[in-house]
Amino acid sequence: APYNPTPNEVVNVAIELLDICKDDVVCDVGCGKGAFLVEAARQVEVCTRYVGIEFAENLARCCKENVEKFHLGDRVRVVKADATKYDFSDITAMFLYLVPDGLRAIYSKLEKRLKAGCRIVSYTFSIPNLKPVKEISTKAGLKLRLYNRS
Repeated sequence: APYNPTPNEVVNVAIELLDICKDDVVCDVGCGKGAFLVEAARQVEVCTRYVGIEFAENLARCCKENVEKFHLGDRVRVVKADATKYDFSDITAMFLYLVPDGLRAIYSKLEKRLKAGCRIVSYTFSIPNLKPVKEISTKAGLKLRLYNRS
């Protein structure tokens, strides 16, 4: 899918919905240039493990530069990878901004690899075959859905 930056309002609502805490391992799938990843690490300093997954080499490089720009390299790792092949077994909180085809491609893999209790926020598109526990529309009318992995 083409790169489409996540608006600040969406980033802040997603951080609030995920309720990130000290022991979480937070993942941003399709992290792009790092809007969510960097801001979450800046706002929630007690959490020491953030991971950004990005398939496009240029975006992964740009995200790494943004992580370094804000001196977050000790807590934030950016991985250039195919998310459908990534091992998510230690992830406890996740932000997804993927198109429907991407969500379908990744969810069967996530379902098998995510820990029970993992919180997932999906921006714009819903995750097929899952019912959100909470749905929020921003002031601009953008949708976010919170899911809990049971």
